[in-house]
Order: sequence, then structure tokens, then C-alpha cells
Amino acid sequence: MKRKLAFFACAMLACDAYALESQPPQSAQRWRDERCCGPVSLYVLAKLADQPLDLEEIIRIAPPSDKGVSLRQLEKASDQLGFPVTAITFSDIGFLRSLTLPAIAHVSSARDGHYVVVLGVEAESVIVADGIHCQITRQPVEDFQRLASGHLLVPDKALTEAECRRILYVAFVCLIALTVFDLVGHYVLIAERQS
Repeated sequence: MKRKLAFFACAMLACDAYALESQPPQSAQRWRDERCCGPVSLYVLAKLADQPLDLEEIIRIAPPSDKGVSLRQLEKASDQLGFPVTAITFSDIGFLRSLTLPAIAHVSSARDGHYVVVLGVEAESVIVADGIHCQITRQPVEDFQRLASGHLLVPDKALTEAECRRILYVAFVCLIALTVFDLVGHYVLIAERQS
């Protein structure tokens, strides 16, 4: 299930990044703004839980400062938007393994910190989705533990197996649609150049 969740998250990030590129420039810029990593991670977490939150609405409720957004701001915004989450702390990877994931984790970075979505914990690695960079990576457990601040946001309602399957189906359809749109766009471009 962790691999399927990672696949969905990757597909969802690709679809949303593609969709946001066609939005007004402000939306696309915020999607990539490092200070918005908290709202973007909350948006990704909500998408994984099939909750229709709007990124601009999250940012309106929890506007980032020069240092980003606090865990408390994200928790309040999430509650206000009807997707309650709880802030918790952890000190070892064993506790993280015991949680029903996904969850938002605060990690250290060159700046004041960064938010990512933890999709799963395997024997030797932690699967992490970074919404700002549209990347899903496997980080060695030791590296993740070194970078993690120990603060998490977990949804109050965990995903069921049936919800995960339904979300995977939607992601699959989304990937097919993106592929078709890209192919059509490519052939239209070729036809225009030949004219």
C-alpha cells in the first residue's frame, strides 16, 4: 500500500503542478515558493485524504511570513477548512512507523525549516513527498531522523483501504488524461510547424 500511496502522491503532484501552471501567475508562483511549503504540504495531505481544499484558501487563512508558516497556523487553517489535523511530536522512527500515514513532518533545512509529507516508513527508508519541488524521495532512516524536528501533523481521520483504492483509481485516470493531453498538444504543435 505504501508504494501505491507514493505512486498516487507522485501522480497527484504532477497533475496539480500541470493544472496550476495554467492558473493565474500568483497560484503557480505560490506553488513553488519555499515559504509556502506548509500550505502546500497541507494541500497535498488533504488531496491524499480526498478532501477538496484549495491552496489559495489555505494560504489566505495561514499566510506565510518571511520564515514560512508555523505548525499551529497550519493546524488552525486545517480545522477552519473542515479537515482537522492534530500536532504531535515524535522522537524515534519506531513511533513514526506505528502511525497511520500520510502525515506532515517538519524537517530542518538551510533556512528555518521545511514541511514535507511522509507517505510511508520502510525498514531502511522513509518515503517523503515534497510538494514545493514535486518530488517523492526515499530518504535513509538515519538521514530523516537527523533532519526531522520531531513535529508532525496527522489527520484526525485515517484513510481506509477502500479510500486508498478509490484515490489510486482517480490518480490513474488523471495520469492517462495528462498523457493524452500532452500527446495531442505535441501533435498539434507539429502540425502547426509543418503548415
